[in-house]
Amino acid sequence: MKIFLILPHKVETIPDTHKIIAEGLDGYFCILPRHIDFVSALVPGILIYTVGEDEEKYIALDSGVLVKQGPLVRISVFNAMMGQELDELRAIVETEFKQMDERERQTRSLLYKMETETLKSFAELGGSN
Repeated sequence: MKIFLILPHKVETIPDTHKIIAEGLDGYFCILPRHIDFVSALVPGILIYTVGEDEEKYIALDSGVLVKQGPLVRISVFNAMMGQELDELRAIVETEFKQMDERERQTRSLLYKMETETLKSFAELGGSN
C-alpha cells in the first residue's frame, strides 16, 4: 500500500506500507493490503504503519479522514508529526505544542492590544461630540 499524508502545506508519500493501525470514531482498526475499500473519520492520536521487515513507524495526527482505495491510502489532516520511535515522537509533539502555545499567546496579546486601541478610538469619538 502507499500512504498519501495530505496536510494543508504539503503532501507526504510513504510507499511500501504493509499494515496501518489507526483510531476512528468507533475505536482502533487495522488495514492490510487486501482490505476492502472504505472511509473512516480519524480522532487525534497515533497512527502506526509497518514497512519493510515489520519495522513500525509512527505518526501523531489531528482529527481527519482516512480513505482506503485499492493500494492507496489517503489521510487528510490539519496537522501531523512523524517519528521513528514513540519517545522521539513524544518529544517532537511536546516541542510543537510549546511553539503553538507561544504563537497562540502572542496572537491573543496582539488581539487584546487591537481591541483596546479600538475601544479607545470609540471613546475618543464619543467624547468629541
